[in-house]
Amino acid sequence: MLDRYKTSGKCLKSSIIKENLCTRVLVRGEKRTVKYYNMKKVEQKGVILIPDFSGFTDFVLSHSLYVGSYITEKLLNSIINHNTLAFEISEIEGDAVLFYKYGDPSEMASIIQQAIVMKDAFGKCLEELHQQLKTKILLSLKFIVHYGTFSEYVIGKFNKLYGATVVEAHKLLKYHYAEQQPYILFHRST
Repeated sequence: MLDRYKTSGKCLKSSIIKENLCTRVLVRGEKRTVKYYNMKKVEQKGVILIPDFSGFTDFVLSHSLYVGSYITEKLLNSIINHNTLAFEISEIEGDAVLFYKYGDPSEMASIIQQAIVMKDAFGKCLEELHQQLKTKILLSLKFIVHYGTFSEYVIGKFNKLYGATVVEAHKLLKYHYAEQQPYILFHRST
C-alpha cells in the first residue's frame, strides 16, 4: 500500500507493510519500526476523573511564561502526587489531568475523599506559592467524575483514551455548574 503524507508543504511517499505486532515504515529511504502494543481494542467500563483549574486563562494572561509555567507545574504535581486511589494518567493538558481507572466505580465516598485530598494538596501548594512568589494566584479546582465505557490505544509511550464517555467528560468541563469554586460533578454515561 502506498500512502502520501504532507509535511511542510512537501509530499512524502511512505510504504507501509503490516506484520503481526509491528509496522515497518519507509520515510525518505529510512526504515523505521513502529510497534503496536494494543492491537485489539477492548471496551471496558471505568471511571474518568478530571481535576481542572478554574481561572486558568486569566492566570496565563496575567503571569510571565516562566512564573506561570513554574506555578502550573507545582500545582499539577500536587494533584498527581496525591492520587490515593491509584488512578492511571492518560494525559495532562494545560491545567487538567485526565485520570482513569477500569472497573466498577469506587464507592462515591472514596472518590469524594480522593477529590478532597487533591483539593487540600492544591490549596496548600497554592498558599506556599503565594508566600514564596509574593504574587496573587487566582486559581481554584473543580472535578469531573464520569463513569462509562471507553477503550485505550497506545501511541509511543502514551496511553490515549477513546470513546463517547471521554468526549462527554471533556464537555462537562466546559459548563459552569456553580458560581462558587471548587466543586465536584458526578455523571454516569447512559
